[in-house]
Amino acid sequence: MSYLQFPPRAAIFLVAAVLVLVGTTGVASAHASLKSSNPADNAKLDKAPDQVKLVFSESINADFVKVVVSGPDGAKVNDGSPRVKGATLTQPLTGKLAGGRYSIAFRVVSSDGHPISQQLHFTVKAAPSPAPTPDPTEQTSPPVSASPSAASVAPSTPGAAVAQKQSGSGVGSLIGVGVAFLVIAAGAVVFAVTRRRAASPR
Repeated sequence: MSYLQFPPRAAIFLVAAVLVLVGTTGVASAHASLKSSNPADNAKLDKAPDQVKLVFSESINADFVKVVVSGPDGAKVNDGSPRVKGATLTQPLTGKLAGGRYSIAFRVVSSDGHPISQQLHFTVKAAPSPAPTPDPTEQTSPPVSASPSAASVAPSTPGAAVAQKQSGSGVGSLIGVGVAFLVIAAGAVVFAVTRRRAASPR
């Protein structure tokens, strides 16, 4: 029975080739991945962010980048194109985001040609509602005061009523005295004329 024998130098080359192959396979299997994100996945924010930042384990190809950030109503809130610098991807966002749950869907290609896609989420807390501003056109009408009635104008105290009655009776007395005086004066005149006529000779 014969055994296959290799020269020592050939055996060394064979071992080296196996090691290189194993090492290459290990490197090829270590694809890029997402290391971190800002906002973080499922983060709850008091203040709305103005951009989304994704950091990968190795550089990504700037020509094959797609990022879509959607609001609670499904509308896209991206502001312009994403920016890529090495292993960092930055996507600006539009204006001030309203409260609600947002999604970050991305697909990139690493430098070794491996595609990476994932979906993240974050929530922005709703701002408190402002107090309603009073409408200057709505003016409250002043209460209408009732006009004074005859009862309120008339004297309400017994003393005032008595004073009015006494005043009326005093005026009546003065009129009576005046009439009596006139009657007496007229009688005196008539008496004097009659007497003068009687005393004169015929």
